Amino acid sequence: MISIESLEALREAFEITKTRSQRALRRPYLRLVAAARPRMRKPIREFMDLQRKALLAELPSIGRIDRIGAHKPKKLAEEAFPWDEIMAEGRALLKPTLVEILALGGQEITGRRLRKQEAEAMPHRFDPIGLEAVKWAEEHAAWLVTVITTNTRDAIAQMIAGGIDQGLSGYYIARALRPLVGLTVPHTAAVGNYMTRLIEEGYSELDAAAKAERYAQRLHNYRTEMITRTEASSATSEGIVQGYEQWGIDEVDWIADPECCDRCDEMAADSPYKIEDTHGLIPFHENCECAWTAH
Repeated sequence: MISIESLEALREAFEITKTRSQRALRRPYLRLVAAARPRMRKPIREFMDLQRKALLAELPSIGRIDRIGAHKPKKLAEEAFPWDEIMAEGRALLKPTLVEILALGGQEITGRRLRKQEAEAMPHRFDPIGLEAVKWAEEHAAWLVTVITTNTRDAIAQMIAGGIDQGLSGYYIARALRPLVGLTVPHTAAVGNYMTRLIEEGYSELDAAAKAERYAQRLHNYRTEMITRTEASSATSEGIVQGYEQWGIDEVDWIADPECCDRCDEMAADSPYKIEDTHGLIPFHENCECAWTAH
């Protein structure tokens, strides 16, 4: 008869083996993502900087509005800034890097399969300028700049609404917006709460504002880095999926991070996935480190 202690030891051994296997299968993907982040960081930073500069250049127009309360905050936020130009420049900045990272993911798969000599009759190289790769990069760049821009615009509208509620003039609203341009609604709220707390602790308004501005800059950097990490993972994952598609792989398995969240664990349990159903699934959330592998 097997003792409870022996069963527990077997269970622990199985979990250790499973974890090692998951890590080994995910290692090439994580290596690609790590290499992709510096590539992705540059255009993301350029876009975020471009966006901030364009918005800051238009803030004086808000300051010159004498009766700002007569304007709807959302409408004012939409009409006072050149959002269409910002988004067009963002798409042009991001698309080439997305294609480049996607191609590296696809080439990893095709190169690995060629080394194993599993399908000599199949194409010898991943096609980085194929219709699917270019289409995905165009659509994803458009989606990404839309999300970033919408979040920024909503934050500006909320700040304008808050200034109107406080009875502030356009000049003071524009001045308050300056360090917050480029942040999301939760981030602007965090900066406002931080400044309020500093004043309550005895800091002068001038000192509190200076500290709050430095805090806002850290949040700007944090937002940029989070977008970079997520987009590096997205492009790499899409390249891997397209690489499998070019090799005629019909099904893939979701390989979860051994320390993943419950949601990712559930997704992995539903493996295998039809290859056509995998586009856009990984990363499943920010900082997700799950990966695909052929079934």
